[in-house]
Amino acid sequence: MRTLLTLTAGIFLSLVVSCSGSNTDSVKIAMSHNEHRTDISESDAEFIVEAADASALDIKLGELAQTNAGSQSVKDFGKMMVADHTKAADELKALAQRKNIVLASTLSDKSQHLYDKLAKKTGKDFDTE
Repeated sequence: MRTLLTLTAGIFLSLVVSCSGSNTDSVKIAMSHNEHRTDISESDAEFIVEAADASALDIKLGELAQTNAGSQSVKDFGKMMVADHTKAADELKALAQRKNIVLASTLSDKSQHLYDKLAKKTGKDFDTE
């Protein structure tokens, strides 16, 4: 019950903060929810939040590679990235849940910017980038 209440409060705070316009970076919002915890160090919580963001980006980029790449080897690498990073993301989510760590619900601004940049490329241009 405590976990559910903590999770619900975290989601509510994320919505309030994101709707207030003061900070829209999902990773920074998640990190702010994990500050001043006594059961895990702030640096450990930050590492988990950042690792989850990196895995989410790698999954999205792997999916993008499967559709935008020109060469089969890049498409195959994208498929491998999706499989490997989905497994890692699932493990991170389980750890975060056990430790009551709030994770970002979307990509960080930096990760989204990189994704958007690569999403504009196709074929050989995508492969080279």
